[in-house]
Amino acid sequence: MTLYASDGEASCELYRHGDVASLRQFAVDPAWQARGIGTLLIAFAEHWAATRGYAQLALDTPQPATQQIAFYRGRGFRIVDFMRFADKRYDSAILSKPPVAMRTLANWSRRLHATPRIAHAA
Repeated sequence: MTLYASDGEASCELYRHGDVASLRQFAVDPAWQARGIGTLLIAFAEHWAATRGYAQLALDTPQPATQQIAFYRGRGFRIVDFMRFADKRYDSAILSKPPVAMRTLANWSRRLHATPRIAHAA
């Protein structure tokens, strides 16, 4: 995960807004997915953006990646636009949400433990 302050040079219009931070290059190794790590990373990104005064936290993901879009929507993001980045062969969904600052580390821990776990069949 990489967090960016507003980026006046970004090809995505939303990323250029002065009150928008962006989360990019977000991934959790498949062996570690469905353990709450992604949710915790997003909570950290929200806290990072909120404590720096950003009104929105934005990100993009491939439009065909319906599981990823569902993951982000389940964490409060909403689709605000679609675009095709110059180096891609697919359209991307642009998602955004107001960031929330967590007050204490205990809140982070509760949030992680509140994440539903997906059981995998052996």
